[in-house]
Amino acid sequence: MSKLSPLFKHCFPSRERRRVHRSRPASGNGVLTLTSLPPELLLCLADFLPPSSVASLGFTSKYCRAVLDKRHDIRLEQDPEEKARFVQMLERDVPHMLACYSCKVLFNWRKKPKGVCPNHDNHRNLNHGSLWCYAHRPPFISRETVDAFLRGYEKGPKYGPQLAELAHECKGDGGWYPTKGEKIARRLDARVQLGKLLLHGVYTLRVALPSPPKAFSPGYVDRSFRHTLLPEIVKFNGIGCVHLRNSLPLLLIDAVHHLEGGVQRPICYDLINCGYCATDLRVRAVVGENACLTIELEMWRSLGGRDPATRLPLEDAHFQPADIRHDPLDISEPPSRNLEDLFNGDFGTIREGPQNRQTWLQVWMSVYGQEGADFWEDLVDDSDSAVTGQTRVQRRWRSQCTVQ
Repeated sequence: MSKLSPLFKHCFPSRERRRVHRSRPASGNGVLTLTSLPPELLLCLADFLPPSSVASLGFTSKYCRAVLDKRHDIRLEQDPEEKARFVQMLERDVPHMLACYSCKVLFNWRKKPKGVCPNHDNHRNLNHGSLWCYAHRPPFISRETVDAFLRGYEKGPKYGPQLAELAHECKGDGGWYPTKGEKIARRLDARVQLGKLLLHGVYTLRVALPSPPKAFSPGYVDRSFRHTLLPEIVKFNGIGCVHLRNSLPLLLIDAVHHLEGGVQRPICYDLINCGYCATDLRVRAVVGENACLTIELEMWRSLGGRDPATRLPLEDAHFQPADIRHDPLDISEPPSRNLEDLFNGDFGTIREGPQNRQTWLQVWMSVYGQEGADFWEDLVDDSDSAVTGQTRVQRRWRSQCTVQ
């Protein structure tokens, strides 16, 4: 031991060595414990531990803290990832406390609405929420809420809310405007696959099928079919991710038009992937009995997992402003993400028959941008709309039809 002392002499000046010696507990009955080790051996052991474990060791006693504080950063101020692991280790033994991914603090998730951290508004770039349901709680799902549900799924109801709280059926407005008449029937549920929280929603509306458009002279555009469906289609606006903007009602109108055209696989029936966030969707239009038209939207969203190493930038985009872009989107390459298969547990399997065709949402918005602007111009001019409060449409959408 006398040979090791000069190696650590610079770490502990004479006054500091006396203070450490006084805080060192005396071992009773000759039993050797961790806190009875000399400072030199304790520092040697700490060199083989990760920073988060060194911080945990420093909290065991005043003696260990005094020894380790001079050589190690037990406050982990220079290593945010290790600090996050350290805080998550502390939450294991305290069921009502949840570690915040952003500010690295523990907070009582049971006393906070929707499990939101008290510093939520100060979180950088992740202080938004993903819309779930206006009629039920939680209406918005924040990044902290995702952690709470994943923790409850892994360890039980004492440690976090259960996925059953997200599953429900209701009828309500689409999301942006209060509407009149028949409401959209929604069926919502959630699953955890590969450690990620996946949300699934089916939105259905039954409307009377309008009369087919008549044949007119060349160059004449008949909008009577569209105007008849406008009051119903607009109810879907606001469902989905923020990057959809006003494109979802246009997708549904296009699906209805293909009922008359006889197109076997229209592009609106593809699995449509958003290139700016982890959202996939499908639209369907089916004619049923009594000339009833059933319009259906099915959507999947991946909100990611708790481990920062496995999270994707497009999953974090759910909790960021819509104008934030991580990587440029190459629309010339077809999308490969399939949240439908991931939600159903079919990932990694080979399908029999024709493969699902997938399309970028941004390609659709680029091709049909002008038509979408005309669509909303018709909506605002329509005095018999189902929207109870009309909103001015920004005309700049006419010129911004290209993918950014």
